[in-house]
Amino acid sequence: MDGCLMADKESLCAMGIMPGIKEGENIFEICKGHCMTVQGKKRLKELLLFPLKTKEARIQRLDQIESLCKNRYCFSDAQRLIKKVGNPLDVLQKMWKTQSLPNPKSHARDFTKLKESLVCLLELVAYLASNFSENASALVLESRDAEEQLHHASCLIDKVVDQEQVQEGMCIHYGVSEELDDLKASFFGTQDLMRHLTVFQRDRLPKVLRHGTYEWEMVHIPQVGVFMHCPEGIVPSYIYDCLPDWELAFEPGALGSSIYQGALYSTEVSNEVHRRIDHVFPRICDLEAAICNKLLSKILQIENILADVMQNIADIDCLLSLAKLCAEHNFNRPEYSETDDEFVIKNGWNPFIRKKSLNCISNDTEVSVTQRIHVVTGPLDSGKTSYLQQISIISFLAHIGCFVPAQKAIIPQMDRIFIKMGAAESLSDSSFSQSVRRVSDMMAYCSSKSLVVIDEFGKETLSCDGISLTSGIIQYFAQFHAGNPPIVFFATHMGELLLESLSHEATTRCKVLFMETVLHKITPSDKPPSIIYLYKVKARNNDVQEADDGCTEGILPQCVVIRGTSILRLINSGGTLRRNERYSTLNAIRLANDIKNMESHSDALSILDKHSLL
Repeated sequence: MDGCLMADKESLCAMGIMPGIKEGENIFEICKGHCMTVQGKKRLKELLLFPLKTKEARIQRLDQIESLCKNRYCFSDAQRLIKKVGNPLDVLQKMWKTQSLPNPKSHARDFTKLKESLVCLLELVAYLASNFSENASALVLESRDAEEQLHHASCLIDKVVDQEQVQEGMCIHYGVSEELDDLKASFFGTQDLMRHLTVFQRDRLPKVLRHGTYEWEMVHIPQVGVFMHCPEGIVPSYIYDCLPDWELAFEPGALGSSIYQGALYSTEVSNEVHRRIDHVFPRICDLEAAICNKLLSKILQIENILADVMQNIADIDCLLSLAKLCAEHNFNRPEYSETDDEFVIKNGWNPFIRKKSLNCISNDTEVSVTQRIHVVTGPLDSGKTSYLQQISIISFLAHIGCFVPAQKAIIPQMDRIFIKMGAAESLSDSSFSQSVRRVSDMMAYCSSKSLVVIDEFGKETLSCDGISLTSGIIQYFAQFHAGNPPIVFFATHMGELLLESLSHEATTRCKVLFMETVLHKITPSDKPPSIIYLYKVKARNNDVQEADDGCTEGILPQCVVIRGTSILRLINSGGTLRRNERYSTLNAIRLANDIKNMESHSDALSILDKHSLL
């Protein structure tokens, strides 16, 4: 798999490329709904699981999608033709397996279905050439000779097979075989004789059964016999006194789905006609079966061409589904870094968020050579996970040769994408141990060309343990391969404590991004302000942020926020933090009860003073 981007199942599910355990939209299901054929859906899955290896292949795929997107209003007609083409290979293989069975009705149906598929295939080629480009039609038929052979096969079927003769138990046109034409003339001459004999036999009946509600007809049922048919059912038994050669052959409905549902009577005359027809009809069936087999052998000569064409149709079906995704969501064409060091995203967005809200915020991302490790911090629910998913989706779609959800994107060549977002529920394993194993695999198998995305590592355990392990992981990536680490995006809502625990070398290699928020003041002034999440990524210095920039001020009492702010300022300035006495469990319970019984925010100050917390 040299040169091919690799992403395991967990990463694909976390990105939203493939469906995972948790319900939610994903790229595969969206594009799968646009695919018209089973082969197209399989090709789409292969493309997502095994992205294109070379930059040249990706650029070629982008050119194809761009060509299709220029005429997006023709998608529906092109997909309708793809659906009508069906799978002629399956029909051809079925005919090859049943060619020894003399079944004219089945042969006629299969040949007609195959001809319709070939006609739709040629219509598809012409439609792609006229509405998209010659290159688009070349995706289906790679040469003019292949198109001529398919057209010849379609004309040959149309010349030989006659669907209108199926009711008579035949399927070959007149003029294909002189011997067959002579036998059919003899057979249908017998049919004319049967019409005259119907009048003769009806005249032999008693007057009460000749006219009125009784409509007699001499009929031929292939491989069964010739009979006098009475649609009204069984006639009175005295008919046998007048016509002793008559005998009830089948009661009404005895032949099941036959078109003759009435009573069938055999006579000496009908038996004689049956002997004459049985002499001719089997020979007609044998000759027609031989002609059908000869026609099938000629069509099988283009089986390899047809197999290549169906593979190409699966590719164009997959391409149309991707092009429709790009057109509907206004994706743009990415560029590829010449030096594999440039990673730039301008006005990128998360397609799943934008589909739910038109006010989705776009963000920029830029990775420099000296700062390839990014720590994304900010309050809870500020959009850190969505931002990381956005970067992952853009990077992955660029590697399959697809447009990306960004105004501009320059993506380097990557060998692997590792993503850790949450942990699957398991009765046999804790969430924290799963996260540790996941990050351990990332550290073991990543390279300088990998993309590593870690979201909220350590939140499943104690904060001190999570922060210490997180700082160790970032320190490892900072020293990776002599200062040439992979591209790392690390999201945490405890960024201040994390940065304090890093070495100077690791801090200089990290770029800190903050999800912006603002506080909305509410009147009257005694109510706490509410938080407005801007979902905008902003670069900031590697220092400690004050508490009122976070989410605490909009939720906790003002006195608690003031105390937290003073402590953070002391930490930032290097001052000495005055520690109060340690509280026993009993004192902690008393404090909790006082806070629970607090009637207003103004009571908070006196409660904290009572417990020596100010």
